[in-house]
Amino acid sequence: MKESEIKTIWAVPKYLPYVQPELTNEILSDAEKQLGYKLPKAYIELLKIQNGGYTRFTLSGDTGQLFGIGPQFPSIIANGLADYTGTVSYELHGLIPFDGDGHWYICFDYRSGSADPEITFIDLECDEEEVIADSFNAYLGLLEIDVNNVYVIDTESVIEETLKEISKITNIEFEKPDFYNYGYADYKGGYKDGLIWVSPNQVPDSFIREEDENYEQLKPAVVTTSLRYPELSESCLLISFSDNNIRKEFIKVLTDSSIKLQELEDLLDFD
Repeated sequence: MKESEIKTIWAVPKYLPYVQPELTNEILSDAEKQLGYKLPKAYIELLKIQNGGYTRFTLSGDTGQLFGIGPQFPSIIANGLADYTGTVSYELHGLIPFDGDGHWYICFDYRSGSADPEITFIDLECDEEEVIADSFNAYLGLLEIDVNNVYVIDTESVIEETLKEISKITNIEFEKPDFYNYGYADYKGGYKDGLIWVSPNQVPDSFIREEDENYEQLKPAVVTTSLRYPELSESCLLISFSDNNIRKEFIKVLTDSSIKLQELEDLLDFD
């Protein structure tokens, strides 16, 4: 991830339960006192844009996030690592997780005493640790958008009309859209022995599920929209495939049609 892309690190739509209230100087100061360490400036600047949540730039294509600072889960000030003291062979004091799923974490590593911490990956179940970056800025430079098997349809038609056209050409029957996983319409269809998914670039700015805690408190009063990929136009559609063979077969069938596919990687400026 380049420095110019910092402001677009956050995934759209944002998952509201993982976003903390707006970061203030007082909240930051209290958090650093609790942790006993000054947090990296670049990390703080990202939280001033959005205080935690999923990121569209990730490490090795895995789902990424940055823990915010606040009362909700997950928070950088409530990591629970102390519960694992004595269960792993390495020292946990001085490790501050900012991403992870409870089994593994990516951490600010203050164990050397440096004010500019290294970034260390730990796996609590496998008793493993590995330094993956010399600093948080260096870590950000490792992050990339996962563009594997993702293509773009640039169209002025609404998504339903494009799906009808695809169905005519390929005989794919698309299921009703799934909104649960990502907060936007995700259409799935079986093709050959695999699957394809089609979804819009312009989506709700945020989402929350009805069963989530604090649903009534956090649900947006007014639904606004934003772009998952600000590099693309709002009319673009994203299409992905379960494997390379399905992708090749699908593209071959559409070769002579009015529907043109472009690789997402070619449309994003990574240079």
